[in-house]
Amino acid sequence: MNYIEEQRKKATRLRSSLFKDPGGGFFDNQPCEFVLQDQNLNIWEGIREDAIAYFQDNSICFWESINRPTGH
Repeated sequence: MNYIEEQRKKATRLRSSLFKDPGGGFFDNQPCEFVLQDQNLNIWEGIREDAIAYFQDNSICFWESINRPTGH
């Protein structure tokens, strides 16, 4: 197993325990087990709503997204 495969397995374990998300979100137009389906979970709950609103109010794009966080 190479480094990338190890990190994907680690991300999958963390995804399940930390985010309670089933995974299978899209990365590079392909479904990936380690990518969150609910991209909003990738922002800490304590600032999630404020951060998303700030980005929208100020026309700031999230990384490789138009108007929402990334699930990766």
